[in-house]
Amino acid sequence: MAHLTPRRVAWLAGAAAFTATAALGLGQDPAPTQPPGDYRIVYSGESTSDLYISDLANPPVQLTRGSATRDQSPDWSADGASIVFMRMNKKGTDADLWTIAPDGSQLKRITKGRAFDRNPAWSPDGTQIAFSRRIGRQLSDIWVVNADGTRPRKLTRTPFTGEVTPAWSPDGKLIAYGRQSGSRPNVDLWIMRANGRGGKKLFGTAGYDGEPDFTPDGKFIIFSRESGRIPRNPAPLWKPLRYNLDVWRITVKGKTPRRITRRRGDDYGARVSPDGTRYVYNVELNCPGRKCNTELFIGTFGSTATTRLTTRGGLDWGGDWGPPAVVPEPTPEPTPDPVPPVQ
Repeated sequence: MAHLTPRRVAWLAGAAAFTATAALGLGQDPAPTQPPGDYRIVYSGESTSDLYISDLANPPVQLTRGSATRDQSPDWSADGASIVFMRMNKKGTDADLWTIAPDGSQLKRITKGRAFDRNPAWSPDGTQIAFSRRIGRQLSDIWVVNADGTRPRKLTRTPFTGEVTPAWSPDGKLIAYGRQSGSRPNVDLWIMRANGRGGKKLFGTAGYDGEPDFTPDGKFIIFSRESGRIPRNPAPLWKPLRYNLDVWRITVKGKTPRRITRRRGDDYGARVSPDGTRYVYNVELNCPGRKCNTELFIGTFGSTATTRLTTRGGLDWGGDWGPPAVVPEPTPEPTPDPVPPVQ
């Protein structure tokens, strides 16, 4: 699913310390070996405006490098072969979609033009990419493009609302997304068929309900929900807002919303692991203030325990799960020829 940026609609949190069950020192070392079965996570590191790949056992590996661009909102394909992401110019006035292989090869531009393309999400079969596109001063709509960049097509046509952060259902038949209407804080959770038809409101309150992601069984959607109080007169679009975002879960039918994270501060942008047992999400720490930063944490469904993935400071955010790294089998030692018996 991609995701809204921490400075995005600027949901700055209240101050609070966050305790994790484990902390890892992360650097920029060469590609590490990796235990089999350990999922990898791709994310955006704001300190260098590039993408990184990490896991719970090894330091991160820098995937992209660009001094004139910012690479954000990565989404890993289901087969693990490709990562799609948003590449934005430093001024923040133009953004296109790109793909890259997990080893840093096969960098390819998918969309181009004067539109602002963001929030890319792979279809389950890897043939299409859903994303949100803003053209000029218009509000964003959900679009779909083929994986090779051909046949971009518009799915939503709502001139008075904006649609962002699309997410595919595991069977590829549905797309969940956030719809913004009225004042900036009012974002509702919507769902539609993959062809853009049958859009309907799934859940929404007088606040922010967006950034959806499906569980692998297709039964639930996790999303970011504003749990604090909405001001009567929202701040202008260019000023930061201070709310309390948490990760929530709801059925695909829009029933039984359940709060997953409970912390005074912003927890948002969660993505479910391929096995459905965990989720990686953004945590804003020491906010507001000069030391305000965003780090990635991993939670386990049904448990309050969390594990901190990044510790570099600054903004590390927008994580998405990938498959385990392929670890080559060790070459067996040759078996020596038997020694013939002494006659």
